Amino acid sequence: MVKSLITIILKPPYGSEDSFAGMMFALSQIASGIIEKSDVILIHDGVYNAKSGQKPEELGMPSIVDVINNLSAFGCKIYCINYKWKCCLRYSRCNAIYCLVSPI
Repeated sequence: MVKSLITIILKPPYGSEDSFAGMMFALSQIASGIIEKSDVILIHDGVYNAKSGQKPEELGMPSIVDVINNLSAFGCKIYCINYKWKCCLRYSRCNAIYCLVSPI
């Protein structure tokens, strides 16, 4: 039986359901007890999923930030790997737990 899961999110939060579905899959697996540990890596356009101040209700979409908060409540680590910007955690614009900044 698989004990852990790492979900890699490459897509932005809205415009397709890819990132939402990936995070909901990770959440469903840990919430149901199928796995013991689940972490999420946000990379490329996936880093936008952790941006604070999103207003998905204006688009009629579910909140990605709520899913991130639910994952965190289950002890999941959210890694935001950002190649372009300074660490967004310093400016409280990000909901990721860990922000790894690496220049290209």
